[in-house]
Amino acid sequence: MVDAVSGTVEGMLDLPDLYPSTYRFTPDGTRLYVTSAATGKGVQRDNLKKNVIQVYDTSALPALRLIREITVGHADCSRRPIAFVEQNGQVQTVLIPNPTDGSLTLLGGADDEVMDTIKISDGPVGEFSFSLWDGRISGC
Repeated sequence: MVDAVSGTVEGMLDLPDLYPSTYRFTPDGTRLYVTSAATGKGVQRDNLKKNVIQVYDTSALPALRLIREITVGHADCSRRPIAFVEQNGQVQTVLIPNPTDGSLTLLGGADDEVMDTIKISDGPVGEFSFSLWDGRISGC
């Protein structure tokens, strides 16, 4: 992490075998979600975790503490977006697409437990987009 005012490096985050596709802070700023996907060639690509989401505690920024790594479906592609469904200012559900599997994993907003994985296609999905009416969705 870099201090934007001074330009100094304040901290680093080592992510072995993880290509951070998308990273999003929860709307209240208490957690950071990092989605995995794939990039590179050969051994680099072969060793990447393509089926995890990492959740970090952001209460002691610039330090980040890994709360948990959650196994979800696969994203053997370069981009895996993430979205938060909010209600009354609280994250109710975290939407994690699994493009390679053609599915969508739903995490509980309070505990990050896998609530369900919904099959939405018989094959890979090229691109995910999120839309929500009569509520709030952020971070896509």
